[in-house]
Amino acid sequence: MKIINKRQNYEYDTDYNNKDILIISKLIIEFLKNKENTNKKDIFDLLCYFYDIKIDNTDYLEYVNSISEVEYTSTVEIPTNKVVIESGSEGHGRDFSWWTQNYQICIKAFSSDFVVTKDEYTIEEVLEFCKSGKIYPIHPFGRKTKKKYNNISDNIDYLTKYVGKKLESDDIYFDFMVDKALTNIGVKTLIEEIRLFITKLKLNSVIDEDRYYGEKIETFDELSSDLITIYNENVKGSKIEKTPLEIVLKYLRELPKGDSWYEEVTLEQIMNVFSEIDEEEERELCSSIEELVISLGEAELCYEMASNFDWVDKKVMAEIVINDGNPDINYYFASEVEGADIQRHKEVILNSKYTDDYILERAKNL
Repeated sequence: MKIINKRQNYEYDTDYNNKDILIISKLIIEFLKNKENTNKKDIFDLLCYFYDIKIDNTDYLEYVNSISEVEYTSTVEIPTNKVVIESGSEGHGRDFSWWTQNYQICIKAFSSDFVVTKDEYTIEEVLEFCKSGKIYPIHPFGRKTKKKYNNISDNIDYLTKYVGKKLESDDIYFDFMVDKALTNIGVKTLIEEIRLFITKLKLNSVIDEDRYYGEKIETFDELSSDLITIYNENVKGSKIEKTPLEIVLKYLRELPKGDSWYEEVTLEQIMNVFSEIDEEEERELCSSIEELVISLGEAELCYEMASNFDWVDKKVMAEIVINDGNPDINYYFASEVEGADIQRHKEVILNSKYTDDYILERAKNL
């Protein structure tokens, strides 16, 4: 079973439209309140919002062996005497002539000791192999052939209709696969994805309205607050802070070091939240945030703070950016922050071994 975390493996963070958010939220509430008894369909739907889940033959083999008296160990491909015909049109600017192609139906099956020795087996033979337990048919597939089409029906009870079929709730192995996926992912890991989803939803309730030019944006502020309450009531351990400001401050205080330090909370979200602070009425808060940012020594965060807020010490922020040595951040600081010491930032850029030609050329003209 191949399980891919969408958030970690996509080049962009997973976005959800309004309808999806309501569906996911309902599933999250049900799961958090009733982890042990949530129905398999809801669990699967919840997993699929956060993960791509692909089932392979080893999963099918594990399932078949769990219900069968025979211990199957391998797969075989059995050619049959059934031949089907498919037709289609060339199209795409051609003469639109129709073509046909014949396919010999073969069966991929599990086996313990069956050996394919013939070019084709009758459907009756295959049914007898199934009945005796020599094989367990997984799915049919076609091979191009010059053999003539025939009207043979097979009546074979396949495990799945075709290779690569997506898991559906009416599949006989559905519950088995959902349980396996949840076991592989882990309940704790799923809860962590839920925590990140709720956190993102809450932080996105604080938006820069100027970016949307009066367009009405659904922020789900009330829904995210309800989700936080339900999460905190039903999950042991670390809780989700109730307000966007508390979420951001807690994240910064526990900030992991490294290139992906803002993976969980984005710089845009941080700036949106800090923009809600009234400098005149909350001077002490502004001062404590400034101290926190300085203590972190993260150049990109310092650049964003200096370019967005007048209540931070821009000279101190500039020193952190200069000492960091990142040519891109130094360029943007010099070109966008009022009062920046352009010459010092320019020297960092021109002395850098890693800057690209575009930034280097623009830096010369600062």
